[in-house]
Amino acid sequence: MRKGIGIAAVALLLAACESGFSQEDIEQAKKSIRAEFEKRPEVKVVEVALIKESSNKLTGYARMTVKGFKQEITKNCSATMGEDRRYIWRCD
Repeated sequence: MRKGIGIAAVALLLAACESGFSQEDIEQAKKSIRAEFEKRPEVKVVEVALIKESSNKLTGYARMTVKGFKQEITKNCSATMGEDRRYIWRCD
């Protein structure tokens, strides 16, 4: 009985310490990208898409419209997870 409890405790601990992007992290990164671009009043973000390339890296894009431009602009984006569940994203 004790062995089973010990195994369950270790499994829970490992799950809690799991590194990499969770679905919640991905959604937060998408919101952060959208909010950063939309700080400019002439920019309207149409879509932000990010997928896991690996447990610690996301890749995708942000599509937006800008007043004065007829076509949508697409920027390639990526995010990398570091220590303490902190990540850095960038769009080129």
